[in-house]
Amino acid sequence: MDLRVQLRALSAMTHVTKTQHRRWRRRKAKAGLKQTVKRLQRSTPTAPGV
Repeated sequence: MDLRVQLRALSAMTHVTKTQHRRWRRRKAKAGLKQTVKRLQRSTPTAPGV
């Protein structure tokens, strides 16, 4: 139920330290951002100033 508890259980399972987990989340977020940017560029014609 508690998100913190879930995170703790996950980290215990995969043996990932807090710093590693944070780094992984950041990397994942960056990848997601790149994907969304690509998708936007594909869907809309290149607009100046965007």
